[in-house]
Amino acid sequence: MVASDKSLTSILVAAGVAMVAITSVATVILTAGLQTNGYTSLGNFFLMVACSSSATVFVLSHTYSELKARERHASVEARTDALTGLQNRKALNEELNQLVLQSQTLAGSGWLGLIDLNNFKNVNDSLGHEKGDELLMHVAKRLLEIVPANEAFRLGGDEFAVVFRNLTKSDAEDICRRLYQNVARSYDLVGTYVAIGCSIGLAEVEVGLTSSDLMRRADLAMYKAKKSRSIVEAFDLTMRDELVRTAELCKRLPEAFENEKAITLKYQPIISRDGEIEALEVFVCWRDQHFGFISPYETNHIGRLTQQIDNLSFFAISRSFSLLQARPGLSICINIEAMQVLDTRFAEALKQLVISSRQDTSNFQLEIDEAEWTAHGPKCGPVLRGLADVGFTIAVDNFGVGSSSLKELKSFGVTAVKFDQSFLTASGQTSSIALLQASVKLAKTLGMEVTCKGVNSLEDEVMALQAGCDYLQGSLYGRPDNAVMFLRDFGSLALKATGSGLLNGTRTKMSIANEQIRRANERS
Repeated sequence: MVASDKSLTSILVAAGVAMVAITSVATVILTAGLQTNGYTSLGNFFLMVACSSSATVFVLSHTYSELKARERHASVEARTDALTGLQNRKALNEELNQLVLQSQTLAGSGWLGLIDLNNFKNVNDSLGHEKGDELLMHVAKRLLEIVPANEAFRLGGDEFAVVFRNLTKSDAEDICRRLYQNVARSYDLVGTYVAIGCSIGLAEVEVGLTSSDLMRRADLAMYKAKKSRSIVEAFDLTMRDELVRTAELCKRLPEAFENEKAITLKYQPIISRDGEIEALEVFVCWRDQHFGFISPYETNHIGRLTQQIDNLSFFAISRSFSLLQARPGLSICINIEAMQVLDTRFAEALKQLVISSRQDTSNFQLEIDEAEWTAHGPKCGPVLRGLADVGFTIAVDNFGVGSSSLKELKSFGVTAVKFDQSFLTASGQTSSIALLQASVKLAKTLGMEVTCKGVNSLEDEVMALQAGCDYLQGSLYGRPDNAVMFLRDFGSLALKATGSGLLNGTRTKMSIANEQIRRANERS
Protein backbone atom coordinates (compact mmCIF):
# COMPACT_ATOMS: atom_id res chain seq x y z
CA MET A 1 0.00 0.00 0.00
CA VAL A 2 1.30 3.47 -0.89
CA ALA A 3 2.12 5.60 2.17
CA SER A 4 0.04 8.77 2.45
CA ASP A 5 1.44 12.27 2.98
CA LYS A 6 0.03 12.14 6.53
CA SER A 7 1.98 8.99 7.36
CA LEU A 8 5.12 10.46 5.78
CA THR A 9 4.79 13.56 7.97
CA SER A 10 4.37 11.40 11.06
CA ILE A 11 7.55 9.50 10.30
CA LEU A 12 9.53 12.68 9.74
CA VAL A 13 8.21 14.20 13.01
CA ALA A 14 9.16 11.04 14.85
CA ALA A 15 12.62 11.13 13.31
CA GLY A 16 12.99 14.81 14.27
CA VAL A 17 12.05 14.03 17.89
CA ALA A 18 14.62 11.24 17.85
CA MET A 19 17.28 13.67 16.63
CA VAL A 20 16.48 16.15 19.40
CA ALA A 21 16.57 13.37 21.99
CA ILE A 22 19.93 12.10 20.77
CA THR A 23 21.37 15.60 20.74
CA SER A 24 20.05 16.29 24.25
CA VAL A 25 21.63 13.13 25.65
CA ALA A 26 24.93 13.98 24.02
CA THR A 27 24.76 17.48 25.48
CA VAL A 28 24.20 16.21 29.02
CA ILE A 29 27.05 13.76 28.80
CA LEU A 30 29.49 16.23 27.32
CA THR A 31 28.48 19.02 29.73
CA ALA A 32 29.36 16.74 32.65
CA GLY A 33 32.68 16.03 31.05
CA LEU A 34 33.31 19.72 30.53
CA GLN A 35 32.69 20.50 34.16
CA THR A 36 35.15 17.80 35.13
CA ASN A 37 37.91 18.41 32.61
CA GLY A 38 37.57 22.11 31.92
CA TYR A 39 37.99 23.89 28.60
CA THR A 40 40.15 21.10 27.21
CA SER A 41 36.96 19.17 26.63
CA LEU A 42 35.11 22.07 24.98
CA GLY A 43 36.25 21.06 21.52
CA ASN A 44 35.21 17.46 22.10
CA PHE A 45 31.81 18.71 23.28
CA PHE A 46 31.04 20.54 20.05
CA LEU A 47 32.49 17.68 18.00
CA MET A 48 30.22 15.10 19.63
CA VAL A 49 27.13 17.32 19.29
CA ALA A 50 27.90 17.86 15.61
CA CYS A 51 28.46 14.13 15.05
CA SER A 52 25.23 13.16 16.78
CA SER A 53 23.29 15.71 14.72
CA SER A 54 24.90 14.55 11.50
CA ALA A 55 24.10 10.96 12.37
CA THR A 56 20.50 11.92 12.98
CA VAL A 57 20.32 13.79 9.68
CA PHE A 58 21.80 10.75 7.92
CA VAL A 59 19.23 8.47 9.52
CA LEU A 60 16.45 10.84 8.51
CA SER A 61 17.73 11.05 4.93
CA HIS A 62 18.08 7.27 4.66
CA THR A 63 14.63 6.70 6.13
CA TYR A 64 13.05 9.15 3.68
CA SER A 65 14.80 7.56 0.66
CA GLU A 66 13.75 4.08 1.75
CA LEU A 67 10.19 5.28 2.24
CA LYS A 68 10.04 6.84 -1.23
CA ALA A 69 11.44 3.62 -2.77
CA ARG A 70 8.76 1.60 -0.99
CA GLU A 71 6.14 4.03 -2.27
CA ARG A 72 7.36 3.59 -5.86
CA HIS A 73 7.37 -0.19 -5.50
CA ALA A 74 3.89 -0.20 -3.99
CA SER A 75 2.63 2.04 -6.80
CA VAL A 76 4.00 -0.31 -9.47
CA GLU A 77 2.61 -3.32 -7.63
CA ALA A 78 -0.85 -1.73 -7.39
CA ARG A 79 -0.86 -1.22 -11.18
CA THR A 80 0.46 -4.68 -12.13
CA ASP A 81 -1.42 -7.92 -12.75
CA ALA A 82 -0.01 -10.49 -10.34
CA LEU A 83 -0.38 -13.47 -12.73
CA THR A 84 0.93 -12.16 -16.04
CA GLY A 85 3.04 -9.15 -15.06
CA LEU A 86 1.09 -6.93 -17.44
CA GLN A 87 -0.44 -3.67 -16.31
CA ASN A 88 -3.88 -4.13 -14.72
CA ARG A 89 -7.31 -2.47 -14.92
CA LYS A 90 -6.28 0.34 -12.53
CA ALA A 91 -3.35 1.22 -14.78
CA LEU A 92 -5.61 1.10 -17.85
CA ASN A 93 -8.08 3.54 -16.28
CA GLU A 94 -5.25 5.94 -15.51
CA GLU A 95 -3.91 5.62 -19.06
CA LEU A 96 -7.34 6.23 -20.60
CA ASN A 97 -7.94 9.29 -18.42
CA GLN A 98 -4.62 10.69 -19.60
CA LEU A 99 -5.46 9.97 -23.24
CA VAL A 100 -8.84 11.68 -22.88
CA LEU A 101 -7.22 14.81 -21.41
CA GLN A 102 -4.57 14.91 -24.14
CA SER A 103 -7.22 14.55 -26.86
CA GLN A 104 -8.57 17.98 -25.91
CA THR A 105 -5.31 19.76 -26.73
CA LEU A 106 -3.19 17.49 -28.94
CA ALA A 107 -3.81 16.20 -32.45
CA GLY A 108 -3.50 12.51 -33.26
CA SER A 109 -5.67 9.49 -32.71
CA GLY A 110 -5.55 7.27 -29.67
CA TRP A 111 -7.21 3.84 -29.61
CA LEU A 112 -8.40 1.37 -27.02
CA GLY A 113 -8.54 -2.28 -28.02
CA LEU A 114 -10.35 -4.89 -25.87
CA ILE A 115 -9.32 -8.49 -26.41
CA ASP A 116 -11.49 -11.44 -25.36
CA LEU A 117 -10.14 -14.98 -25.70
CA ASN A 118 -12.32 -17.55 -27.45
CA ASN A 119 -12.77 -21.01 -25.89
CA PHE A 120 -10.62 -20.18 -22.86
CA LYS A 121 -13.34 -21.37 -20.48
CA ASN A 122 -13.32 -24.76 -22.15
CA VAL A 123 -9.56 -25.06 -21.56
CA ASN A 124 -9.94 -23.91 -17.97
CA ASP A 125 -12.77 -26.36 -17.24
CA SER A 126 -11.29 -29.37 -19.02
CA LEU A 127 -7.61 -29.01 -18.07
CA GLY A 128 -7.90 -27.23 -14.72
CA HIS A 129 -7.17 -23.75 -13.41
CA GLU A 130 -3.40 -24.29 -13.27
CA LYS A 131 -3.29 -24.98 -17.01
CA GLY A 132 -5.64 -22.06 -17.55
CA ASP A 133 -3.31 -19.73 -15.64
CA GLU A 134 -0.37 -21.08 -17.60
CA LEU A 135 -2.19 -20.34 -20.85
CA LEU A 136 -2.93 -16.76 -19.75
CA MET A 137 0.77 -16.20 -19.02
CA HIS A 138 1.64 -17.48 -22.51
CA VAL A 139 -0.94 -15.16 -24.05
CA ALA A 140 0.59 -12.19 -22.19
CA LYS A 141 4.02 -13.04 -23.62
CA ARG A 142 2.53 -13.31 -27.12
CA LEU A 143 1.01 -9.83 -26.75
CA LEU A 144 4.37 -8.38 -25.68
CA GLU A 145 5.93 -9.80 -28.85
CA ILE A 146 3.80 -7.34 -30.82
CA VAL A 147 3.28 -4.31 -28.55
CA PRO A 148 5.50 -2.72 -25.84
CA ALA A 149 4.80 -3.36 -22.17
CA ASN A 150 3.38 0.12 -21.59
CA GLU A 151 0.59 -0.59 -24.13
CA ALA A 152 -0.58 -4.02 -22.87
CA PHE A 153 -2.98 -4.71 -20.00
CA ARG A 154 -4.85 -7.61 -18.42
CA LEU A 155 -8.28 -6.70 -17.07
CA GLY A 156 -9.00 -10.02 -15.37
CA GLY A 157 -10.16 -13.48 -16.42
CA ASP A 158 -9.56 -13.93 -20.15
CA GLU A 159 -9.85 -10.21 -20.98
CA PHE A 160 -6.88 -8.16 -22.14
CA ALA A 161 -6.49 -4.65 -23.54
CA VAL A 162 -4.08 -2.62 -25.64
CA VAL A 163 -3.73 1.15 -26.01
CA PHE A 164 -2.29 2.86 -29.08
CA ARG A 165 -1.23 6.50 -29.52
CA ASN A 166 -1.05 8.55 -32.71
CA LEU A 167 -2.19 5.82 -35.10
CA THR A 168 -4.67 5.82 -37.94
CA LYS A 169 -7.60 3.41 -37.85
CA SER A 170 -5.95 1.27 -40.52
CA ASP A 171 -2.69 1.05 -38.55
CA ALA A 172 -4.52 0.15 -35.34
CA GLU A 173 -6.48 -2.60 -37.12
CA ASP A 174 -3.28 -3.97 -38.69
CA ILE A 175 -1.64 -4.29 -35.27
CA CYS A 176 -4.75 -6.02 -33.93
CA ARG A 177 -4.62 -8.55 -36.76
CA ARG A 178 -0.98 -9.26 -35.93
CA LEU A 179 -1.98 -9.70 -32.29
CA TYR A 180 -4.67 -12.19 -33.33
CA GLN A 181 -2.27 -14.19 -35.50
CA ASN A 182 0.21 -14.41 -32.64
CA VAL A 183 -2.38 -15.32 -30.00
CA ALA A 184 -4.08 -17.89 -32.25
CA ARG A 185 -0.97 -20.07 -32.63
CA SER A 186 -1.16 -23.33 -30.67
CA TYR A 187 0.24 -23.53 -27.12
CA ASP A 188 2.23 -26.30 -25.49
CA LEU A 189 1.05 -26.56 -21.88
CA VAL A 190 3.65 -29.07 -20.73
CA GLY A 191 2.69 -31.77 -23.21
CA THR A 192 -0.91 -30.67 -23.80
CA TYR A 193 -1.44 -28.70 -26.99
CA VAL A 194 -4.35 -26.26 -27.15
CA ALA A 195 -5.46 -23.65 -29.68
CA ILE A 196 -7.57 -20.59 -28.96
CA GLY A 197 -8.60 -17.51 -30.85
CA CYS A 198 -9.66 -14.04 -29.79
CA SER A 199 -12.06 -11.25 -30.69
CA ILE A 200 -10.89 -7.63 -30.65
CA GLY A 201 -12.96 -4.46 -30.41
CA LEU A 202 -11.48 -1.02 -31.12
CA ALA A 203 -12.69 2.39 -29.96
CA GLU A 204 -11.13 5.74 -30.89
CA VAL A 205 -10.36 8.37 -28.25
CA GLU A 206 -12.52 11.41 -29.02
CA VAL A 207 -13.03 14.78 -27.37
CA GLY A 208 -15.88 14.67 -24.88
CA LEU A 209 -15.64 10.96 -24.12
CA THR A 210 -14.83 9.55 -20.71
CA SER A 211 -12.79 6.43 -20.03
CA SER A 212 -16.06 4.62 -19.27
CA ASP A 213 -17.42 5.68 -22.68
CA LEU A 214 -14.34 4.24 -24.36
CA MET A 215 -14.69 0.96 -22.49
CA ARG A 216 -18.36 0.64 -23.47
CA ARG A 217 -17.62 1.40 -27.11
CA ALA A 218 -14.72 -1.04 -27.34
CA ASP A 219 -16.78 -3.70 -25.56
CA LEU A 220 -19.62 -3.24 -28.04
CA ALA A 221 -17.21 -3.53 -30.98
CA MET A 222 -15.66 -6.64 -29.44
CA TYR A 223 -19.09 -8.21 -29.05
CA LYS A 224 -19.79 -7.54 -32.73
CA ALA A 225 -16.46 -9.13 -33.69
CA LYS A 226 -17.32 -12.21 -31.65
CA LYS A 227 -20.86 -12.42 -33.07
CA SER A 228 -19.71 -12.01 -36.67
CA ARG A 229 -16.65 -14.23 -36.11
CA SER A 230 -14.37 -11.51 -37.49
CA ILE A 231 -10.94 -10.77 -36.05
CA VAL A 232 -11.36 -7.09 -35.23
CA GLU A 233 -14.19 -4.56 -35.36
CA ALA A 234 -13.96 -0.79 -34.80
CA PHE A 235 -16.80 1.03 -33.10
CA ASP A 236 -19.09 3.14 -35.26
CA LEU A 237 -22.32 5.01 -34.59
CA THR A 238 -24.46 2.21 -36.04
CA MET A 239 -23.45 0.15 -33.03
CA ARG A 240 -24.80 2.88 -30.79
CA ASP A 241 -28.03 2.79 -32.78
CA GLU A 242 -28.16 -0.95 -32.17
CA LEU A 243 -27.91 -0.29 -28.44
CA VAL A 244 -30.89 2.08 -28.58
CA ARG A 245 -32.87 -0.41 -30.67
CA THR A 246 -32.06 -3.27 -28.31
CA ALA A 247 -33.10 -1.26 -25.26
CA GLU A 248 -36.43 -0.37 -26.87
CA LEU A 249 -37.10 -3.96 -27.97
CA CYS A 250 -36.41 -5.17 -24.45
CA LYS A 251 -39.25 -2.95 -23.25
CA ARG A 252 -41.64 -4.18 -25.95
CA LEU A 253 -41.15 -7.97 -25.87
CA PRO A 254 -43.19 -8.65 -22.69
CA GLU A 255 -46.10 -6.76 -24.27
CA ALA A 256 -45.80 -8.82 -27.47
CA PHE A 257 -46.94 -11.98 -25.70
CA GLU A 258 -50.28 -10.29 -25.09
CA ASN A 259 -50.80 -9.83 -28.84
CA GLU A 260 -51.57 -13.16 -30.54
CA LYS A 261 -50.34 -11.93 -33.90
CA ALA A 262 -47.07 -10.41 -32.66
CA ILE A 263 -45.17 -13.64 -31.95
CA THR A 264 -45.25 -16.10 -34.84
CA LEU A 265 -43.52 -19.33 -35.86
CA LYS A 266 -41.80 -20.35 -39.07
CA TYR A 267 -40.75 -23.88 -39.97
CA GLN A 268 -38.02 -25.23 -42.22
CA PRO A 269 -38.24 -28.80 -43.56
CA ILE A 270 -35.61 -31.44 -42.83
CA ILE A 271 -35.46 -34.03 -45.61
CA SER A 272 -34.57 -37.71 -45.48
CA ARG A 273 -32.33 -39.35 -48.09
CA ASP A 274 -35.37 -40.48 -50.08
CA GLY A 275 -36.87 -36.99 -50.24
CA GLU A 276 -39.52 -37.17 -47.50
CA ILE A 277 -40.09 -34.45 -44.90
CA GLU A 278 -39.08 -36.11 -41.64
CA ALA A 279 -38.97 -33.10 -39.33
CA LEU A 280 -39.45 -29.36 -39.11
CA GLU A 281 -37.16 -26.94 -37.35
CA VAL A 282 -39.15 -24.19 -35.65
CA PHE A 283 -38.06 -20.56 -35.51
CA VAL A 284 -39.68 -17.93 -33.28
CA CYS A 285 -40.25 -14.60 -35.05
CA TRP A 286 -41.69 -11.32 -33.89
CA ARG A 287 -43.52 -8.63 -35.82
CA ASP A 288 -43.45 -5.36 -33.92
CA GLN A 289 -45.71 -2.43 -34.80
CA HIS A 290 -42.81 0.04 -34.71
CA PHE A 291 -39.75 -2.01 -35.76
CA GLY A 292 -41.46 -4.42 -38.15
CA PHE A 293 -40.16 -7.96 -38.63
CA ILE A 294 -37.69 -9.13 -35.96
CA SER A 295 -35.55 -12.10 -37.02
CA PRO A 296 -35.45 -15.33 -34.97
CA TYR A 297 -31.84 -14.59 -34.00
CA GLU A 298 -32.66 -11.12 -32.65
CA THR A 299 -35.88 -12.34 -31.02
CA ASN A 300 -33.90 -14.95 -29.06
CA HIS A 301 -31.26 -12.35 -28.17
CA ILE A 302 -33.90 -10.04 -26.72
CA GLY A 303 -35.44 -13.04 -24.97
CA ARG A 304 -32.15 -13.73 -23.23
CA LEU A 305 -31.71 -10.12 -22.15
CA THR A 306 -35.25 -9.91 -20.73
CA GLN A 307 -35.27 -13.44 -19.25
CA GLN A 308 -38.15 -14.33 -21.57
CA ILE A 309 -36.27 -17.09 -23.40
CA ASP A 310 -38.18 -19.86 -21.58
CA ASN A 311 -41.50 -18.28 -22.57
CA LEU A 312 -40.38 -18.17 -26.22
CA SER A 313 -39.45 -21.87 -26.10
CA PHE A 314 -42.72 -22.92 -24.47
CA PHE A 315 -44.65 -20.80 -26.98
CA ALA A 316 -42.91 -22.55 -29.89
CA ILE A 317 -43.55 -26.02 -28.49
CA SER A 318 -47.20 -25.49 -27.56
CA ARG A 319 -48.03 -23.87 -30.90
CA SER A 320 -46.48 -26.87 -32.71
CA PHE A 321 -48.93 -29.36 -31.17
CA SER A 322 -51.42 -28.77 -34.01
CA LEU A 323 -48.81 -29.75 -36.58
CA LEU A 324 -48.11 -32.99 -34.75
CA GLN A 325 -51.81 -33.81 -34.63
CA ALA A 326 -52.14 -33.17 -38.36
CA ARG A 327 -49.04 -35.17 -39.25
CA PRO A 328 -48.43 -38.10 -36.85
CA GLY A 329 -44.82 -39.22 -36.82
CA LEU A 330 -43.46 -35.77 -37.66
CA SER A 331 -40.70 -34.43 -35.42
CA ILE A 332 -40.31 -30.84 -34.22
CA CYS A 333 -36.77 -29.52 -33.73
CA ILE A 334 -36.34 -26.57 -31.39
CA ASN A 335 -33.21 -24.76 -30.25
CA ILE A 336 -32.61 -24.35 -26.54
CA GLU A 337 -29.76 -22.62 -24.74
CA ALA A 338 -27.36 -23.61 -22.02
CA MET A 339 -28.72 -20.94 -19.67
CA GLN A 340 -32.11 -22.68 -19.89
CA VAL A 341 -30.75 -26.16 -19.30
CA LEU A 342 -28.71 -24.99 -16.32
CA ASP A 343 -31.98 -23.98 -14.64
CA THR A 344 -33.54 -27.30 -13.62
CA ARG A 345 -36.96 -25.62 -13.41
CA PHE A 346 -36.95 -25.29 -17.20
CA ALA A 347 -36.54 -29.04 -17.72
CA GLU A 348 -39.36 -29.82 -15.30
CA ALA A 349 -41.69 -27.26 -16.89
CA LEU A 350 -40.86 -28.59 -20.36
CA LYS A 351 -41.68 -32.17 -19.40
CA GLN A 352 -44.90 -31.06 -17.72
CA LEU A 353 -45.99 -29.03 -20.77
CA VAL A 354 -45.51 -31.89 -23.24
CA ILE A 355 -46.80 -34.75 -21.10
CA SER A 356 -49.83 -32.88 -19.77
CA SER A 357 -50.81 -32.09 -23.37
CA ARG A 358 -50.70 -35.83 -24.15
CA GLN A 359 -47.90 -35.36 -26.64
CA ASP A 360 -45.19 -37.92 -27.28
CA THR A 361 -41.85 -36.57 -26.04
CA SER A 362 -40.08 -38.56 -28.78
CA ASN A 363 -41.59 -36.14 -31.33
CA PHE A 364 -39.42 -33.32 -29.99
CA GLN A 365 -35.74 -32.85 -30.72
CA LEU A 366 -34.00 -30.38 -28.39
CA GLU A 367 -30.97 -28.80 -30.03
CA ILE A 368 -28.17 -27.00 -28.22
CA ASP A 369 -25.55 -25.10 -30.21
CA GLU A 370 -22.05 -26.56 -30.06
CA ALA A 371 -20.62 -23.17 -29.07
CA GLU A 372 -22.93 -23.27 -26.05
CA TRP A 373 -21.97 -26.87 -25.40
CA THR A 374 -18.28 -26.04 -25.51
CA ALA A 375 -18.76 -23.46 -22.75
CA HIS A 376 -21.30 -25.26 -20.53
CA GLY A 377 -21.63 -28.86 -21.74
CA PRO A 378 -20.44 -30.77 -18.65
CA LYS A 379 -22.77 -28.76 -16.40
CA CYS A 380 -25.70 -29.29 -18.80
CA GLY A 381 -25.03 -33.01 -19.17
CA PRO A 382 -27.04 -34.39 -16.20
CA VAL A 383 -30.14 -32.34 -17.10
CA LEU A 384 -29.94 -33.35 -20.77
CA ARG A 385 -29.58 -37.01 -19.81
CA GLY A 386 -32.70 -36.64 -17.68
CA LEU A 387 -34.63 -35.22 -20.65
CA ALA A 388 -33.34 -38.02 -22.86
CA ASP A 389 -34.51 -40.59 -20.30
CA VAL A 390 -38.14 -39.42 -20.68
CA GLY A 391 -38.01 -39.61 -24.48
CA PHE A 392 -36.75 -36.28 -25.83
CA THR A 393 -34.12 -36.50 -28.56
CA ILE A 394 -31.03 -34.47 -27.65
CA ALA A 395 -29.04 -33.01 -30.55
CA VAL A 396 -26.00 -30.78 -30.92
CA ASP A 397 -26.51 -28.04 -33.51
CA ASN A 398 -23.82 -26.46 -35.74
CA PHE A 399 -21.31 -29.16 -34.89
CA GLY A 400 -17.84 -28.30 -36.15
CA VAL A 401 -17.57 -24.70 -34.94
CA GLY A 402 -16.18 -25.70 -31.54
CA SER A 403 -13.94 -28.36 -30.10
CA SER A 404 -16.44 -30.87 -28.73
CA SER A 405 -15.81 -34.58 -28.87
CA LEU A 406 -18.54 -36.78 -30.35
CA LYS A 407 -17.74 -39.47 -27.78
CA GLU A 408 -18.18 -36.97 -24.96
CA LEU A 409 -21.47 -35.78 -26.46
CA LYS A 410 -22.71 -39.36 -26.60
CA SER A 411 -21.97 -39.85 -22.90
CA PHE A 412 -24.33 -36.97 -22.10
CA GLY A 413 -27.31 -38.45 -23.93
CA VAL A 414 -26.78 -36.81 -27.33
CA THR A 415 -28.16 -39.08 -30.06
CA ALA A 416 -28.29 -36.66 -33.01
CA VAL A 417 -25.85 -34.19 -34.49
CA LYS A 418 -26.31 -31.41 -37.04
CA PHE A 419 -23.17 -30.58 -38.97
CA ASP A 420 -22.48 -26.89 -39.51
CA GLN A 421 -22.76 -25.58 -43.05
CA SER A 422 -19.05 -24.71 -42.98
CA PHE A 423 -18.41 -28.33 -43.95
CA LEU A 424 -20.01 -27.51 -47.31
CA THR A 425 -18.46 -24.10 -47.94
CA ALA A 426 -15.32 -25.70 -49.37
CA SER A 427 -17.08 -28.58 -51.12
CA GLY A 428 -14.61 -28.48 -54.00
CA GLN A 429 -11.72 -29.39 -51.72
CA THR A 430 -10.91 -33.06 -51.29
CA SER A 431 -9.84 -32.46 -47.69
CA SER A 432 -13.24 -30.94 -46.87
CA ILE A 433 -15.11 -33.92 -48.31
CA ALA A 434 -12.85 -36.34 -46.46
CA LEU A 435 -13.36 -34.49 -43.18
CA LEU A 436 -17.15 -34.57 -43.51
CA GLN A 437 -17.11 -38.26 -44.44
CA ALA A 438 -14.87 -39.16 -41.49
CA SER A 439 -16.99 -37.13 -39.05
CA VAL A 440 -20.24 -38.66 -40.30
CA LYS A 441 -18.76 -42.14 -40.07
CA LEU A 442 -17.68 -41.57 -36.46
CA ALA A 443 -21.08 -40.18 -35.50
CA LYS A 444 -22.85 -43.18 -37.02
CA THR A 445 -20.45 -45.56 -35.29
CA LEU A 446 -21.65 -43.98 -32.03
CA GLY A 447 -25.27 -44.54 -33.04
CA MET A 448 -26.05 -40.90 -33.83
CA GLU A 449 -28.37 -39.62 -36.55
CA VAL A 450 -26.66 -37.06 -38.77
CA THR A 451 -28.18 -33.97 -40.40
CA CYS A 452 -26.19 -31.74 -42.75
CA LYS A 453 -27.19 -28.06 -42.66
CA GLY A 454 -26.66 -25.43 -45.32
CA VAL A 455 -27.66 -27.58 -48.29
CA ASN A 456 -28.36 -24.69 -50.65
CA SER A 457 -27.35 -26.13 -54.02
CA LEU A 458 -27.26 -29.41 -55.89
CA GLU A 459 -23.50 -29.59 -55.31
CA ASP A 460 -24.07 -29.29 -51.56
CA GLU A 461 -26.63 -32.07 -51.75
CA VAL A 462 -24.27 -34.39 -53.62
CA MET A 463 -21.54 -33.86 -51.05
CA ALA A 464 -23.87 -34.43 -48.08
CA LEU A 465 -25.32 -37.62 -49.58
CA GLN A 466 -21.90 -38.90 -50.53
CA ALA A 467 -20.72 -38.35 -46.96
CA GLY A 468 -23.57 -40.55 -45.70
CA CYS A 469 -25.75 -37.95 -43.94
CA ASP A 470 -29.17 -39.23 -42.88
CA TYR A 471 -31.01 -35.91 -43.26
CA LEU A 472 -30.50 -32.69 -45.20
CA GLN A 473 -31.58 -29.13 -44.38
CA GLY A 474 -31.21 -25.93 -46.37
CA SER A 475 -32.76 -23.47 -48.76
CA LEU A 476 -32.65 -26.07 -51.56
CA TYR A 477 -35.73 -27.65 -49.96
CA GLY A 478 -37.45 -24.49 -48.80
CA ARG A 479 -36.88 -21.52 -46.56
CA PRO A 480 -38.65 -21.16 -43.22
CA ASP A 481 -42.39 -20.66 -43.73
CA ASN A 482 -45.54 -20.57 -41.62
CA ALA A 483 -47.51 -23.53 -40.33
CA VAL A 484 -50.51 -22.85 -42.58
CA MET A 485 -48.42 -23.66 -45.66
CA PHE A 486 -47.31 -27.00 -44.27
CA LEU A 487 -50.78 -27.97 -43.02
CA ARG A 488 -52.29 -27.06 -46.40
CA ASP A 489 -49.66 -28.62 -48.65
CA PHE A 490 -48.47 -31.73 -46.79
CA GLY A 491 -50.78 -34.00 -48.78
CA SER A 492 -49.72 -32.64 -52.14
CA LEU A 493 -46.05 -32.60 -51.16
CA ALA A 494 -45.97 -36.37 -50.94
CA LEU A 495 -47.53 -36.55 -54.43
CA LYS A 496 -45.02 -34.06 -55.83
CA ALA A 497 -42.20 -36.28 -54.65
CA THR A 498 -42.96 -38.83 -57.36
CA GLY A 499 -43.39 -36.24 -60.10
CA SER A 500 -41.84 -32.81 -60.29
CA GLY A 501 -40.27 -33.32 -56.87
CA LEU A 502 -40.66 -32.21 -53.27
CA LEU A 503 -40.48 -28.41 -52.94
CA ASN A 504 -39.14 -27.46 -56.37
CA GLY A 505 -38.11 -30.93 -57.41
CA THR A 506 -36.47 -32.34 -54.31
CA ARG A 507 -37.10 -35.99 -55.14
CA THR A 508 -35.88 -35.46 -58.70
CA LYS A 509 -32.75 -33.76 -57.42
CA MET A 510 -32.23 -36.58 -54.93
CA SER A 511 -32.39 -39.09 -57.78
CA ILE A 512 -29.93 -37.06 -59.84
CA ALA A 513 -27.58 -36.75 -56.87
CA ASN A 514 -27.69 -40.48 -56.13
CA GLU A 515 -27.00 -41.22 -59.79
CA GLN A 516 -24.00 -38.90 -59.73
CA ILE A 517 -22.67 -40.64 -56.65
CA ARG A 518 -23.14 -44.05 -58.29
CA ARG A 519 -21.22 -42.96 -61.40
CA ALA A 520 -18.47 -41.40 -59.30
CA ASN A 521 -18.07 -44.67 -57.40
CA GLU A 522 -17.91 -46.61 -60.66
CA ARG A 523 -15.13 -44.33 -61.97
CA SER A 524 -13.15 -44.80 -58.78
